[in-house]
Amino acid sequence: EKTWCYLCLSMGCCVAVLSDPKKILEALPEVRPTMMSNVPRFWEKVYAGVQQKIDQSPSPIRSVMRHAVRIGERYFFDYVNEGKRPPLWLNALFKLYDHTLFMKVKQAIGIQRGKFFPTAGAALSVEIYRFMRSIGVPICLGYGLSESTATVSSCPLVGFDPTSVGTIIPTLQVRIDPETSEILIKGPSVMQGYYNNEEANAEAFTEDGYFRTGDAGRLEGNVLYFTERLKDLFKTANGKYIAPQMLEGMLTLDPIIEQVAIIGDGYKFVSALIYPNWELLKHEAEARGVDMTQSDEALARDHEVHRLMTTHIEQALSTVAQYEKVKRFVLLTEPFSLERGELTNTLKIRRKVVNEHFAEAIAGLYAE
Repeated sequence: EKTWCYLCLSMGCCVAVLSDPKKILEALPEVRPTMMSNVPRFWEKVYAGVQQKIDQSPSPIRSVMRHAVRIGERYFFDYVNEGKRPPLWLNALFKLYDHTLFMKVKQAIGIQRGKFFPTAGAALSVEIYRFMRSIGVPICLGYGLSESTATVSSCPLVGFDPTSVGTIIPTLQVRIDPETSEILIKGPSVMQGYYNNEEANAEAFTEDGYFRTGDAGRLEGNVLYFTERLKDLFKTANGKYIAPQMLEGMLTLDPIIEQVAIIGDGYKFVSALIYPNWELLKHEAEARGVDMTQSDEALARDHEVHRLMTTHIEQALSTVAQYEKVKRFVLLTEPFSLERGELTNTLKIRRKVVNEHFAEAIAGLYAE
């Protein structure tokens, strides 16, 4: 954060600092940033909110908005990102939507002045990224760590593979461990080591001085692809490896799922702890005739509510292998929180803490 602030100040920018990161969506319409560094979870929430608004709009408006997004996708990904000049009709149609529909969406969020919005800290869904770029939001994908003074790789605003996390910056050397696929980095912006702690240094660095990031990935030329946090990967009792962040990202694309923690390390199947968007869930449940006088705790155990949520889960994970599918889940009435240590500062799940806090619920998921 300090490095980002110093960069902005060195360029003559005015920096807005929030004391409470939870209030970022409230502050955006006031600040209207031209540059903003954020984590994927922020864009997931924005995307879910926009999709919810679209879904709740009258049918003609829904149709126009979806057509506009398709036009934006074709304009940017088929032409601009490929360095090609779009046809006059496509350029004119995109400009029309960009100054009307897309501008209204961006103004409602507070990002209409955006020029450069780097995001890193976890994998961002390609679906979310394509949507945002299609409506003219200049998200820039990247990869970095605190130990590397942030940036390791970054995508340009045009001319890149949206499934990657960009090109390695010139001052760094990056290689992939052939056995574990771990991303290893070396260079002047990488920390030199832990002070007076040889044991920690031996664990953190290779013999030739490369820092072990703890992340799995691959290199194609000078382009880096992020796969998963190595420590998050787990194996089921059946010997199948599970990448929980990938599954969680797919599930939270559905606006009805606010937060989710994938469970299954050492168990026979994959399960989940889910904090839903209760407003949306109650709306759908009421349409199915569920008794809405029940408390949230009772609704979380309601069989019809579970059938409803099962449908959403199955749709979200329709493309994954059978062993990766969520077989059972618990609906939570309170979200995972920073205060209880269940989330990191970048809003990623602290799996060890979640497993401890919800040990009883998890045990119930696997009770015969």
